[in-house]
Amino acid sequence: MALEYDLRGIANRDLSDKGWAITESVIVATLITRVGILTEDNYQEWWGRYSIFSPDGMVKLADVRRHIGLKTNVYPDLTREQWARTFIPNIIAERIAQAVRAEADAANANEVA
Repeated sequence: MALEYDLRGIANRDLSDKGWAITESVIVATLITRVGILTEDNYQEWWGRYSIFSPDGMVKLADVRRHIGLKTNVYPDLTREQWARTFIPNIIAERIAQAVRAEADAANANEVA
């Protein structure tokens, strides 16, 4: 199923190149956060999930707030508990793999030197 979105509910949409890059990132990240409609009540939860998955991501909390009203076809929204059970094990596995690769790269660099 294709990811669909509706920007009409966003007040003061910024469709400049930089604005669109952030909007596009927010849209795509709804697949990770599993929050398909951004509201005043859930934008902080959305950003919290995003920041766990992508701690150095380009989307900031203020950016998410500016996207309140965004609607996507990501459904169903997952509760925090459902999201954690689904995504946290994958995040932990990826972070472990990154740490192991970094350690191996450092060891290889020391052997070459």
